[in-house]
Amino acid sequence: MKKTTTILTLMVLSVSSAFAQYQTISTDPSGDSNGFNDVTKLEYKYDNTTDSLWFRFTLATIPSGTDLGVNVMVNIPGASDSFNFWGDDNTNAYHRFVTAWVTGTPPSNYSGVIGIADGSGVQSSNYVNLQNNNLNIVVSTAGNTIELGMKGLNLIPSSARNQSISTAGAVGHSAGYEDDIYTSTGSIELTTTTAGIKSENATSTAIQIFPNPANDKINIATQNLNEGDVMYFIYDITGKEVYRSSLVVDKSIDISSFNSGVYYVKMKTSNGGFIGSKKFVKF
Repeated sequence: MKKTTTILTLMVLSVSSAFAQYQTISTDPSGDSNGFNDVTKLEYKYDNTTDSLWFRFTLATIPSGTDLGVNVMVNIPGASDSFNFWGDDNTNAYHRFVTAWVTGTPPSNYSGVIGIADGSGVQSSNYVNLQNNNLNIVVSTAGNTIELGMKGLNLIPSSARNQSISTAGAVGHSAGYEDDIYTSTGSIELTTTTAGIKSENATSTAIQIFPNPANDKINIATQNLNEGDVMYFIYDITGKEVYRSSLVVDKSIDISSFNSGVYYVKMKTSNGGFIGSKKFVKF
């Protein structure tokens, strides 16, 4: 990492990607750092309903939570203006560079160089030329983890969704690089379709759900559909069916026993024809 004196303000994102689970990108042996911060695992999670992307670094120890540096590098297929990272284990070319070179206090009161750059920005030492102060930084001194949260589109363009993106990381302090984490197979994938649920007509105006979000029950109203023509199915975020209705046009459904999360109501005709679907949130 290169020294910089720019002082910026951290903007905290309001979403937490609560419905996604961390997946491992790469692991790294402990004891190979050239400083105090020794990274052993890099993970990510992505919630496509909120476009919330998080990276988590696990360190052998975090001797001081007040001064830290974290980078994520991604290789965007078809992108130009690449840069070569200056790490010991990884000098590959990348196209996007996430930076949090900060000082402050855990868990999230940090300031410094915070943002995202492309290759031209890195080459000119402007590490925030694409996004500035767009990261949520969360440090757990008990768990020895550093998390970075951002909007997925701030890092990965729509054209690069639903495919493998080569990804690596590095840690250190606010003015220097100490350890990188890289494997040749380390990658992320931002999937934009919900597992097990077709995206056909997902914003159909034929269906109205209220209230939304809801806690105890939802009311479903339809337009231009005849009594007895419609059957309702409800799926959770994984695509598992959790409810199906009798044939009735307008319906109130008890969701008090549902777990908190995102659900989809899918409507079909009595002969199996697809009508539309609509998303709602149970809190």
